[in-house]
Amino acid sequence: MATFNRNQMMSYIANLNSTDTPIDNYFVTSVTEENGIVSTTKARPTFTTIAGTAAVTQGGTGATNLNAGEVLIGMGENPV
Repeated sequence: MATFNRNQMMSYIANLNSTDTPIDNYFVTSVTEENGIVSTTKARPTFTTIAGTAAVTQGGTGATNLNAGEVLIGMGENPV
């Protein structure tokens, strides 16, 4: 069994008390834990990380295409 002095213990406890600050327009790509310390990796979305059709519930239109000269008009919670 390992033994620790008071300063070592206080140092370990201080390392556990960390804050993960949110960054606008970033998302968490991974979460890791080492020795009880949780870390996150964040990234800003790019067109290579976005795929598919954005549903209305996710802030999209639900439309999969838009032809030239056409306009999307929607109202409520249904796809246009």
